[in-house]
Amino acid sequence: MKLFSKDQPKSRTLLAITSNPMLSETVDEVSKKLPNVSTTVKQTENTIVEIGRLVNGSADVVIVEADMADPNSLEALRRLATYVSAYGSLIVITRNGSSTSTRQLFRAGAADVLEMVVSADELLSSVNSLLSAPRRSIRPTKSGRVISVQNCGGGAGATTIAANLAHNFAHRKKTITDAAPQILLVDMDPQFGNIATVLNQSGKTSLLDLIQGGERFDASFLNSVTQSIEPNLELVAAPKEILPLSALNKAFCDRFLDAACQTYDYIILDLPQNWGAQTQPLLSRSDAILSVMRPCLEHTERAQAVLQGLDDISVERDRVLTVINQTQGLAHSDRIKRITEVLKRPHCNIPYDEKVHKLAREQGRFLADVSRSKSQVKAITKLSDKTLEIINTAVFDKNNEGTSSASVEDNQVGI
Repeated sequence: MKLFSKDQPKSRTLLAITSNPMLSETVDEVSKKLPNVSTTVKQTENTIVEIGRLVNGSADVVIVEADMADPNSLEALRRLATYVSAYGSLIVITRNGSSTSTRQLFRAGAADVLEMVVSADELLSSVNSLLSAPRRSIRPTKSGRVISVQNCGGGAGATTIAANLAHNFAHRKKTITDAAPQILLVDMDPQFGNIATVLNQSGKTSLLDLIQGGERFDASFLNSVTQSIEPNLELVAAPKEILPLSALNKAFCDRFLDAACQTYDYIILDLPQNWGAQTQPLLSRSDAILSVMRPCLEHTERAQAVLQGLDDISVERDRVLTVINQTQGLAHSDRIKRITEVLKRPHCNIPYDEKVHKLAREQGRFLADVSRSKSQVKAITKLSDKTLEIINTAVFDKNNEGTSSASVEDNQVGI
């Protein structure tokens, strides 16, 4: 990789990512006619593969060379446009482009699209036009709420609960704001996470890209790594590689949640079953924690251990909801009654519809997209309502110290 830059202090910034030496020379020629612009050119063999790493900071104008014959180019440039648009403008210089790809790039957020044979004068005109616009500021920050979904044992269905809860939140008619809520679903299992597989998502980015972001982690970088599932629902997938749980240390978790809470209204975390370095910082910052289990002795014992662990790290009990999954035919049974008596926590029952669940898995769809009338889908909606109640109660209590929480019996939800 070749890198050169103008060292003297300048008021505006220009970053170019190229693979073609002639284009690098053209950018350098343009930079000589921009005395108040600090220019950096990074030359690499494959711009599409490298842009996520090389564009990790802010610039008023970013120029990227792209081969539109590469099927990965459009999605990579869409993520880059999202990243850059928070503070600047994106110019794409294309090889093998067409009128269709040009329209797609403009829709993806590119400010200008030029062909590879661009002259220095043409490129200078485009850059000057963008630099003459008012300097952009970072998008207004949000105060996102964090929901952690914790697995109490194998086969509990926590991933299904997390994914469909995120989908329900994204489609709620009433939210805390007038606009549709922005939802981020995150697979926090760095070893065996499979939300992307469940939802038939095959994007190239993952949690690993966030981990490799290092200290330069910000909200725009987070946006560049997410995969869009629906207009207001995005996913951070688990890495394909198996990583140690220690990769998600407290410093990373804090940086990640700081950035996520600035950008999204709700962040739903699908946590790994095993507790590691990431467990306490993620759970401590969660506004609601859903502990998912099946109605059996093994999971009841593990749920007791999880709830004790939450007590040990001083997580308030009114932030925790036990989700008893796969309760078809057992909602009002003695077994459920005994489980709730043992756990002594608010609970929510989720029945299991094998036909709907199998169809959703085979098609990589959400349960509600398969059938909105089924009991499992209705139960997810009630779980969503209960989760919001926990979140809103926590927010109210923070603003009104001394307000007592409702009793466990008052908070129980029977679905």
